[in-house]
Amino acid sequence: MIHTAEQLIASTQANVQSFKSLSSHAFMGLERLAKLNAAFSKAAMLGAFQHTQELLDIKNPQQLLVQQVGLLKPLGEKSSAYAWEVYALAFESGTEFSNAAQAKLAETQRQAFNTLERVVESLPLGSESAMNTLKNAMSAGQEAIVSAQGSAKQAVELAESSFANMSKHVGAATTATAKTH
Repeated sequence: MIHTAEQLIASTQANVQSFKSLSSHAFMGLERLAKLNAAFSKAAMLGAFQHTQELLDIKNPQQLLVQQVGLLKPLGEKSSAYAWEVYALAFESGTEFSNAAQAKLAETQRQAFNTLERVVESLPLGSESAMNTLKNAMSAGQEAIVSAQGSAKQAVELAESSFANMSKHVGAATTATAKTH
C-alpha cells in the first residue's frame, strides 16, 4: 500500500487529535473521581464526628445498641451511592474509549477493504478466486468482531443489572437490620 506524504500527515494529525480528546476525557474523569472521593471522605469524617458526639451522650446500654444499629443504614446507603457514582464514572469513560476504538476499527477495516480492492484490480487474470477467498475471510473476521461487540455489550448490561440488584438488596438488608434493632 502506497501512501503519499499528505495522507500520512493527515492520518497522524487525526490520531494525535483522537489521542488528545481521549486523554482530556480521561483526565476529566480522574478529576471527577478525585472530587467524589474528597466529598465522600469529608462526609464520612463529619459522620464519624457526629457519631462520636452521639456516643458521648449515651446514658444506658440500650441507647448504645440503638445508636450502633442506627449507624448501619446511613453507612450502607452512602457506600451504595458512592459505588454507583464510581460505576457511572467508569462506565462513561469506558463508553467514550469504546466508541473511539470502534470508530478507529471501522476506519481501519474500510481502508483495508479499499486497499484490497486496489490490489484486486492490479492482479493478473486467474487470481480472482484467491482474492475472493481473502475477501471472504476478511468479511468473516469483521462479522466475528461485530458479534463479539454484541456479546460484550450484553455482558456489560448483565453486570449493570446485577450491580443494581445487589445494591437494592444491600439497601434493603441495612434497612431491615436497623428496624429489627
